[in-house]
Order: sequence, then structure tokens, then C-alpha cells
Amino acid sequence: MFEERFIAFVDILGFKEIVKKAKNDINFQNDISAVLNYIAKIRNDNYHGYLSKYGIYNDVSVFSDSIVISYPCNCSDGAGLFHLLMDLIFMCFDLINHGIYVRGGITVGEIIHDQNISWGPAFIAAYELEENQAVYPRIIVDKNAIEIAKAIYKRKFPYDKDGDYLDKLIALDEDGIYYLDYLSQYSEFDDISDYIICLKLIRENIVYNIQNSSITKIKDKYDWFAKYFNRTIANLPFTHNLKNI
Repeated sequence: MFEERFIAFVDILGFKEIVKKAKNDINFQNDISAVLNYIAKIRNDNYHGYLSKYGIYNDVSVFSDSIVISYPCNCSDGAGLFHLLMDLIFMCFDLINHGIYVRGGITVGEIIHDQNISWGPAFIAAYELEENQAVYPRIIVDKNAIEIAKAIYKRKFPYDKDGDYLDKLIALDEDGIYYLDYLSQYSEFDDISDYIICLKLIRENIVYNIQNSSITKIKDKYDWFAKYFNRTIANLPFTHNLKNI
């Protein structure tokens, strides 16, 4: 039976090339292991993580180089989209630390989803967002999903003045598309110094890929991410000699 859920379809960019290179490169083998280990962690947290204590469960499926994560709209705390975005924030940081970028789409709608199968109108919609609109290494968020998530939370907690919690996780791009702003989430790090180290590693990786990308279509993706990186550090409430790209 279909269930209303918030769903993310995420594609690991360049995963096929990583697999090809892994045969003779221990670093790429470690990258692949990092991807698989993180996916396994998300699955494990579904049944044994802290949210499970409150009866809040996600579902995670893997299709080759794609990951599907979803949360029911009727989460007990009214924050299904928030939990989904937080899963993706941690996943994106974990993967980009290994030089792995992702692209994806998030929407809301009817779906049947468990760790073995995932299908339905919302699955198709999320896939099409990733395939046709994301374009760059970003996870775009359907505006309708944002509005529905806020409405659900407001119905459950009409007197809560902190209803803008989603706005802190989402940014509006130059083309009018909303996307997950994970680079700005420094509060998810135990120490600011760890966050700064992470940003410096990301910067090095972006610069390397821009300088070594001979295919225009691929270079454009890293150019977009460079602009995203620059916007992020420009808006930080602190400075640590981080340089634009």
C-alpha cells in the first residue's frame, strides 16, 4: 500500500570510474569502502539509532550507484523532511571527505519503500528531479516538499515559534532551485577546527578537479561547486584564512 513519504534519490557522481580505477589503486578501494560503510550505517541506524527509540524509522535502498532514503510524512515529531535532510548532510560530508560528490532530488508523495524495494509516483518524481534538474553536484529540494513539511510541523506544534528550522538547511540557487546547503552546517561538527580542516580538504579537491577536468560538462559541475564553496565561506560567522577558489 502506498504511503506518503519524503523521499531522496541520490546518485554518486563518477562512481563507475571509481570502481574501474579501484582495481589497482588502494585509495579508490578505500573510497568505495567508505561509501558502502556509510550506507550500511544509515541502514543500521534505521533500527538501532536514537530516532528508533521514538518510533521514527527511515528506509534505505541502494541501486548500483544510487541511494534512496525516505521518511514517512506522519513522523511522530512532525519532522520527516528534517530527519531526511540531516541524514543527507552527514552522508555528503562523509563522502566528500573522500572526494566523492553526489547529485540528487528530494520530493514528497506516494511510495512503497523498504530496504528491498522502492517504487511509486514519488520515486519517479525524485529520480526525474535528480536526472533532469539537479545538473550539478547538488541535492535539490522540491518546493512543494518544503511547504508540506512546514504545514505538517505547524499542525502538530501550532505554538512553536521555531518553525524555520528547515530554512537553515536549504538554500536558493541562482536558477531559482532550492538545494541542500550542507557545506554551511558547521554546528554539526564537534569542533570548529574540524570543520575548517574539512573545508580546506574540500577546497583542495575542487581545485584539483577543475585543473584536471578536460571535459567541459564535467568541469562545469566542479565550477558550480566552487561557486557554492565561495558563497559558503563568505557567509561564515568566523574567519580562518579560508580562500576563495
